[in-house]
Amino acid sequence: MTSANSVFQIKTIHEKDLTGQKRDQLVQWFKDEFGYIPLKWAEPQWYVLAFNDSELIGRVGIIDRLILVADQQICIGGISGVIAKNEWRNNGIGKKLMAEAVKAIKDKLNVCFGLLLCRKEVSGFYEKLGWKVNDFPTTFEQPQGKMVFPNLTMTYSCEGAFFPNAPIDLNGLPW
Repeated sequence: MTSANSVFQIKTIHEKDLTGQKRDQLVQWFKDEFGYIPLKWAEPQWYVLAFNDSELIGRVGIIDRLILVADQQICIGGISGVIAKNEWRNNGIGKKLMAEAVKAIKDKLNVCFGLLLCRKEVSGFYEKLGWKVNDFPTTFEQPQGKMVFPNLTMTYSCEGAFFPNAPIDLNGLPW
Protein backbone atom coordinates (compact mmCIF):
# COMPACT_ATOMS: atom_id res chain seq x y z
CA MET A 1 0.00 0.00 0.00
CA THR A 2 1.33 3.43 -0.94
CA SER A 3 0.76 6.67 0.90
CA ALA A 4 0.87 10.36 0.05
CA ASN A 5 4.37 10.37 1.56
CA SER A 6 5.62 7.65 -0.79
CA VAL A 7 8.77 8.56 -2.67
CA PHE A 8 9.19 8.07 -6.38
CA GLN A 9 11.71 9.28 -8.94
CA ILE A 10 10.93 10.78 -12.35
CA LYS A 11 13.27 10.31 -15.33
CA THR A 12 13.01 11.54 -18.92
CA ILE A 13 14.52 9.03 -21.36
CA HIS A 14 14.86 8.98 -25.15
CA GLU A 15 13.47 5.78 -26.63
CA LYS A 16 16.93 4.93 -28.07
CA ASP A 17 18.27 4.72 -24.52
CA LEU A 18 15.73 2.12 -23.36
CA THR A 19 16.67 -1.52 -23.01
CA GLY A 20 14.69 -3.90 -25.20
CA GLN A 21 13.04 -5.30 -22.08
CA LYS A 22 11.98 -1.82 -20.83
CA ARG A 23 10.67 -0.88 -24.30
CA ASP A 24 8.64 -4.11 -24.43
CA GLN A 25 7.28 -3.40 -20.95
CA LEU A 26 6.19 0.13 -21.97
CA VAL A 27 4.55 -1.10 -25.20
CA GLN A 28 2.70 -3.85 -23.36
CA TRP A 29 1.51 -1.46 -20.64
CA PHE A 30 0.13 0.87 -23.35
CA LYS A 31 -1.67 -2.07 -25.02
CA ASP A 32 -3.10 -3.22 -21.68
CA GLU A 33 -4.51 0.27 -20.95
CA PHE A 34 -5.55 1.40 -24.44
CA GLY A 35 -5.64 -1.77 -26.55
CA TYR A 36 -9.44 -1.76 -26.60
CA ILE A 37 -9.27 1.23 -28.99
CA PRO A 38 -8.96 -0.22 -32.52
CA LEU A 39 -6.37 2.23 -33.87
CA LYS A 40 -2.77 2.09 -35.05
CA TRP A 41 -0.74 4.36 -32.72
CA ALA A 42 2.48 6.35 -33.18
CA GLU A 43 5.46 5.27 -31.08
CA PRO A 44 6.87 7.87 -28.64
CA GLN A 45 10.38 9.23 -29.12
CA TRP A 46 10.63 10.22 -25.44
CA TYR A 47 9.29 8.80 -22.20
CA VAL A 48 8.81 10.37 -18.81
CA LEU A 49 8.95 7.47 -16.36
CA ALA A 50 8.22 7.22 -12.65
CA PHE A 51 10.02 4.65 -10.51
CA ASN A 52 9.72 3.47 -6.93
CA ASP A 53 13.22 2.10 -6.45
CA SER A 54 13.58 0.02 -9.65
CA GLU A 55 9.84 -0.65 -10.11
CA LEU A 56 8.22 1.23 -13.01
CA ILE A 57 5.05 2.83 -11.60
CA GLY A 58 4.10 5.51 -14.16
CA ARG A 59 4.70 6.59 -17.72
CA VAL A 60 4.02 9.29 -20.28
CA GLY A 61 5.09 9.06 -23.91
CA ILE A 62 6.07 12.13 -25.93
CA ILE A 63 5.89 12.39 -29.72
CA ASP A 64 7.73 15.13 -31.63
CA ARG A 65 5.44 16.10 -34.50
CA LEU A 66 4.76 18.83 -37.05
CA ILE A 67 0.96 19.13 -37.23
CA LEU A 68 -1.42 21.31 -39.23
CA VAL A 69 -3.78 23.70 -37.43
CA ALA A 70 -6.13 25.47 -39.85
CA ASP A 71 -3.50 24.64 -42.53
CA GLN A 72 -0.70 26.32 -40.51
CA GLN A 73 2.28 24.10 -39.56
CA ILE A 74 2.95 23.95 -35.81
CA CYS A 75 5.59 21.87 -33.99
CA ILE A 76 4.17 20.18 -30.90
CA GLY A 77 4.99 17.63 -28.25
CA GLY A 78 2.27 14.99 -28.33
CA ILE A 79 1.43 13.45 -24.95
CA SER A 80 0.76 9.71 -25.18
CA GLY A 81 -0.30 6.99 -22.79
CA VAL A 82 -0.44 8.72 -19.40
CA ILE A 83 -0.53 5.74 -17.04
CA ALA A 84 0.11 5.15 -13.34
CA LYS A 85 -0.18 1.79 -11.61
CA ASN A 86 -3.50 1.57 -9.77
CA GLU A 87 -1.90 1.44 -6.33
CA TRP A 88 0.00 4.67 -7.08
CA ARG A 89 -2.95 6.71 -8.32
CA ASN A 90 -4.12 9.69 -6.25
CA ASN A 91 -0.59 10.23 -4.89
CA GLY A 92 0.33 13.10 -7.22
CA ILE A 93 2.22 10.87 -9.64
CA GLY A 94 0.14 11.90 -12.68
CA LYS A 95 0.57 15.59 -11.88
CA LYS A 96 4.34 15.17 -11.51
CA LEU A 97 4.62 13.08 -14.69
CA MET A 98 2.70 15.71 -16.65
CA ALA A 99 4.78 18.59 -15.22
CA GLU A 100 7.95 16.77 -16.26
CA ALA A 101 6.44 16.03 -19.71
CA VAL A 102 5.73 19.74 -20.25
CA LYS A 103 9.31 20.51 -19.17
CA ALA A 104 10.59 17.92 -21.69
CA ILE A 105 8.45 19.43 -24.46
CA LYS A 106 10.10 22.80 -23.81
CA ASP A 107 13.66 21.63 -23.04
CA LYS A 108 14.16 18.48 -25.14
CA LEU A 109 11.90 19.20 -28.14
CA ASN A 110 12.30 22.99 -27.94
CA VAL A 111 8.64 23.62 -28.81
CA CYS A 112 5.96 25.77 -27.18
CA PHE A 113 2.92 23.51 -27.48
CA GLY A 114 1.68 20.19 -26.16
CA LEU A 115 -1.25 18.20 -27.52
CA LEU A 116 -3.04 15.19 -26.09
CA LEU A 117 -6.04 13.06 -26.99
CA CYS A 118 -8.31 11.86 -24.19
CA ARG A 119 -11.75 10.77 -23.06
CA LYS A 120 -14.07 13.40 -21.62
CA GLU A 121 -14.13 11.65 -18.23
CA VAL A 122 -10.40 12.30 -17.67
CA SER A 123 -10.26 15.82 -19.16
CA GLY A 124 -10.78 17.49 -15.75
CA PHE A 125 -7.40 16.16 -14.57
CA TYR A 126 -5.65 17.84 -17.52
CA GLU A 127 -7.68 21.07 -17.23
CA LYS A 128 -6.44 21.48 -13.65
CA LEU A 129 -2.89 21.36 -15.07
CA GLY A 130 -3.55 24.14 -17.60
CA TRP A 131 -4.56 22.10 -20.67
CA LYS A 132 -7.40 23.49 -22.83
CA VAL A 133 -10.01 21.67 -24.91
CA ASN A 134 -9.85 22.36 -28.65
CA ASP A 135 -13.46 22.53 -29.87
CA PHE A 136 -12.71 21.64 -33.49
CA PRO A 137 -12.26 18.22 -35.16
CA THR A 138 -8.89 16.46 -35.03
CA THR A 139 -8.01 14.22 -37.96
CA PHE A 140 -5.24 11.63 -38.22
CA GLU A 141 -3.93 8.86 -40.47
CA GLN A 142 -4.82 5.18 -40.24
CA PRO A 143 -4.05 2.37 -42.71
CA GLN A 144 -7.58 2.71 -44.13
CA GLY A 145 -7.27 6.50 -44.57
CA LYS A 146 -8.00 9.71 -42.64
CA MET A 147 -10.19 9.51 -39.55
CA VAL A 148 -11.65 12.01 -37.07
CA PHE A 149 -10.79 11.48 -33.38
CA PRO A 150 -14.08 10.73 -31.59
CA ASN A 151 -13.10 12.14 -28.18
CA LEU A 152 -11.35 15.28 -26.91
CA THR A 153 -8.22 17.03 -28.11
CA MET A 154 -6.48 19.19 -25.52
CA THR A 155 -3.61 21.63 -25.99
CA TYR A 156 -1.05 23.26 -23.71
CA SER A 157 0.69 26.55 -24.47
CA CYS A 158 4.06 27.11 -22.83
CA GLU A 159 5.03 30.55 -21.59
CA GLY A 160 2.09 32.50 -22.96
CA ALA A 161 2.23 31.23 -26.55
CA PHE A 162 -1.18 31.08 -28.26
CA PHE A 163 -2.44 27.80 -29.73
CA PRO A 164 -5.25 28.47 -32.23
CA ASN A 165 -8.64 26.90 -31.48
CA ALA A 166 -9.12 25.50 -34.99
CA PRO A 167 -9.31 22.17 -36.87
CA ILE A 168 -6.22 20.00 -36.32
CA ASP A 169 -4.58 17.45 -38.61
CA LEU A 170 -2.10 15.31 -36.65
CA ASN A 171 -0.21 14.76 -39.92
CA GLY A 172 0.29 11.06 -39.17
CA LEU A 173 -0.79 8.40 -36.71
CA PRO A 174 -2.45 9.41 -33.44
CA TRP A 175 -0.82 8.99 -30.07
